[in-house]
Amino acid sequence: MIMPNHEDNNIKDIRTLTPCELNVNDLLGLETLSPFSDIALDFSAAFSRQIMKRPEIRRFPEIVALADWLRPRNLAKIQAAYFKDADESRVFAARGIALHFAPANVDTIFLYSTMISCLVGNINIVRVSSRSGDQLRILIQVLSEVLNDKKFANLKSRLFVIQYEHNDLITMRLSKIADVRVIWGGDNAVAKIRQFPLSMRGKDVVFPDRWSLAVLDTNAVSRLSDGELATLSEKFCNDSYWFGQMACSSPQAVFWVESGPENRDVKARFWNSVSTAAQKFSDEVYPVDFVNKLVEQDQLAIDGLVEYIYKMPTNLASVGSLNAPDIVNIHEKHVGSGIFWEYTLESLEELPRMLTSKSQTISSYGISSERWRTIARNHEINIDRIVPTGLALKFDAVWDGMDLLREFSRIIYIAESGLWH
Repeated sequence: MIMPNHEDNNIKDIRTLTPCELNVNDLLGLETLSPFSDIALDFSAAFSRQIMKRPEIRRFPEIVALADWLRPRNLAKIQAAYFKDADESRVFAARGIALHFAPANVDTIFLYSTMISCLVGNINIVRVSSRSGDQLRILIQVLSEVLNDKKFANLKSRLFVIQYEHNDLITMRLSKIADVRVIWGGDNAVAKIRQFPLSMRGKDVVFPDRWSLAVLDTNAVSRLSDGELATLSEKFCNDSYWFGQMACSSPQAVFWVESGPENRDVKARFWNSVSTAAQKFSDEVYPVDFVNKLVEQDQLAIDGLVEYIYKMPTNLASVGSLNAPDIVNIHEKHVGSGIFWEYTLESLEELPRMLTSKSQTISSYGISSERWRTIARNHEINIDRIVPTGLALKFDAVWDGMDLLREFSRIIYIAESGLWH
């Protein structure tokens, strides 16, 4: 149980978007739930079903992906993974109050971490941006509908989605009661929020600025039929264009692995196919985005980093070839909306030295998982995820190099039976 500190923690200027009004004093005496309780599992399944009943979600594949992730079959796998290390001396329990700061640029990502925290039994307060769009509106409507079901009353008083304008006093007050604070956002946002102290045993789980890339084997791509190439390009575009290429796991660069002489024809064929596949995202790229992409290309050319600019059939995909793998500069200046930079490697073993602590996800085609395991085991590689092309945005309980099931839980140690007299 979380004990009250008898301080006036009722905070004004907070707008609660979920059915139960947030009153911090009420939370301080509230018990957490057991990990993977029946009510949390039933709630997750009901949330998934209600999402899929909404006809407008067909416009948002990322919401469909969230609903699929919340289905009982997937949660059963997550539950099994959570308890696999449990034994008579290790009992898993919730941490207490989890305070989440959602990102402004990816409307669904906060719900994955929130639902994991909910599943392990925490009380959750989620602050979302007032700049969020239709996806967030739909999700909160559905979330509220499910929370209003009487059988989920215990969760209704333990899950709050809130909004407030930037207010240091509110952030400080909420942080003070948090046992775990989850911060999604840029480096500056993370640093600012971390200034405010947590409860004495509280911990931060942070998701700051990251960048990602695709790694493609040139020979494997060269062997693809037109239909197979179209499928690969569609998967690549799904990785890239959802969220305007601003998701941390969306590729900004493509590294080609090419042992022989450079084959620009293969690359041009791939990029032309990507340009075609990107047409389905044409409504999400605006005139200002085209201007921003042109400015980025010009700036990198002025900096002497650009070797070649592809002439593309449309400007939905803007592609340039680098003469140096200066990914740090690319990440800092990247504007999104379908701008890609490529670089050619003679061998995969060159890649680790080009990555930084900000590198997050590699989406890969033509390179086996066994080859990647060898690279990861034998080289110091700054990367947290390696997945097939098309799965860059697929969320997992292991994210940014952290097992969120463990981060949001604590362990109660009980001495083994043989030690008791």
